[in-house]
Amino acid sequence: MFKWMIPLEQHIIIRTSFLKTFQRCPAQAMFRYFRGIIAPPGSAATVGSCTHTSAEYQNKYKLKKGRDAKLSVLQDVFNEDWKKRSKKTKWIAKEKPDTIKTHSIKKLLPVYHEKVGKKVEPLFVEKPFSIEIPEVNATLTGKIDLVEVNKLIRDLKTKSRTPNWSDILKSNQCPSYSLGFESIFGEPPSGFILDYLIRTNAPKYIPSKKRVVKPYETLEYIKLVQMIVMNIRQGLFYPNRDGNNLCTTKWCGYWHACYKGAWMNTPKDGRIFMGNDGQETTVEEGEA
Repeated sequence: MFKWMIPLEQHIIIRTSFLKTFQRCPAQAMFRYFRGIIAPPGSAATVGSCTHTSAEYQNKYKLKKGRDAKLSVLQDVFNEDWKKRSKKTKWIAKEKPDTIKTHSIKKLLPVYHEKVGKKVEPLFVEKPFSIEIPEVNATLTGKIDLVEVNKLIRDLKTKSRTPNWSDILKSNQCPSYSLGFESIFGEPPSGFILDYLIRTNAPKYIPSKKRVVKPYETLEYIKLVQMIVMNIRQGLFYPNRDGNNLCTTKWCGYWHACYKGAWMNTPKDGRIFMGNDGQETTVEEGEA
């Protein structure tokens, strides 16, 4: 007999990071957010998290002081965050953590500081938002990294190679942040830009074109959230293996358990584990 994992009358609060993980692989979302198993991040995710911490410091400092933080300070911020995150990182045999850290501090951060940090003019930094989805009795929460004074949303990402420009067109981050912005300010943002730091030997900064979310994209995103919430309520967490190049022992910390059938052990209590300290279980497609 069918039984809801989470009844319709029980309100659900989920994060935008959960939705992204669910779209990548519902089983992975179940392991992480409904069984509370946090797989260690890879080196690319750790570099990205530490860079994000440094950028957050720069943006908050500039917002408060009206001037840029010194590069040496951002490097110290990165180093302190690295000390904590590197201990929880899953390093592969060929990787040299100290070399990766040194490259990030001495080569990657200077590019960010000069090409991004000094250029933006923050209006809000790490602004939380919540979006009510009454049709499925749920609330979607998230946090916008940076809003500029011209009401432009920016998001910083690190990659190992030049991004595929279709990424920003396909990204649900754009409509989710746009909806989040509108829920706070009562109007849509002026646009959305992804700031890419490319982690080559000589790092590069490549911004995306500005994207303005259209009304039909907003409606499509809300419909997508509704469908995912209903899948959650029914406990429909299946592995997305075929055609998913992140479904490997290298990129998924749940691979071995999943292939032994653990994905079928759906939790019965519907408890959601949403605290993750910014740590991701996988990296973006194309990272290496």
